[in-house]
Amino acid sequence: SNTATVTFVPPPTITTQPVSVAIYKGQTTTLTVVATGTSPTYQWLMNGNTITGANASSYLTGSVGTYTVVVRNAAGAVTSNAAVVSYVPPPVITSHPTSASTPQGSSHTFSVTATGRDVEYQWQQITASAGPVNILGATQPTYATGAAGTYRVIAYNPTGSTVSNNATLGYAAHDCSIRLPAPVISRGAVVEGRISLPVSNYRDFSDALFEAAPDLPACGLNDSASRTWVNIKDGKTGNYIYGFCALGRGADLQNIWVGQPSVSGVSVYVELVDRACERTVISNTVSLP
Repeated sequence: SNTATVTFVPPPTITTQPVSVAIYKGQTTTLTVVATGTSPTYQWLMNGNTITGANASSYLTGSVGTYTVVVRNAAGAVTSNAAVVSYVPPPVITSHPTSASTPQGSSHTFSVTATGRDVEYQWQQITASAGPVNILGATQPTYATGAAGTYRVIAYNPTGSTVSNNATLGYAAHDCSIRLPAPVISRGAVVEGRISLPVSNYRDFSDALFEAAPDLPACGLNDSASRTWVNIKDGKTGNYIYGFCALGRGADLQNIWVGQPSVSGVSVYVELVDRACERTVISNTVSLP
């Protein structure tokens, strides 16, 4: 008799399972399965329900849900692991910016920590007139400022946004324990109608005495004038002649000057006014040529 050969056809085996994925609303993703076996067929299901026409080894979808695929051949069938398609959640702020105080003229760095995908940031200052106002260019997890006020940050991605707690920056109290010695001046060179009045003991003056003080009255249009102003006064009458309201450090006392007088016999002295602590010191008097 003739010999008959019987070939065993095994059921399919899934070698690569479909993988869960998070997408943004409006996006799509492709789920894929890889199976071995003779003449496999495929049927995708969403939340346990058959998807009409989804009969390939991959399936393109933009709908959230739980997906499986049944792979069949003549010998049997196997069902894949579940793959979940979900939406990317909005960011979650895990560490909020905190309120602080800083000395006049110094800056403070606020920071925020947020978890999530594709997180971006926008810092805002909360104003009395307009409410929250975006700060141009403040789009990092940190923001440095020296301006007193109330701040917050929005952490966002294409799904949505999360707003941080408010954080307030205030000015630290001025330190009135800083020594304010009497300046010692001399008559310096005459250059282009200006007589220099350098302070020889400038090293005795802390830079903190000349920090920007926006909480104190402005000097003309300068609303961040220095804490200590320098006034040059007539040595005989005490009348104001000239002044400096925006020195930035003690060393700048080397560079003060007064205009050359048109008459002889004029003398001057320098007055330092610490406006924060309401104290004044005066220098020796020098004669001008």
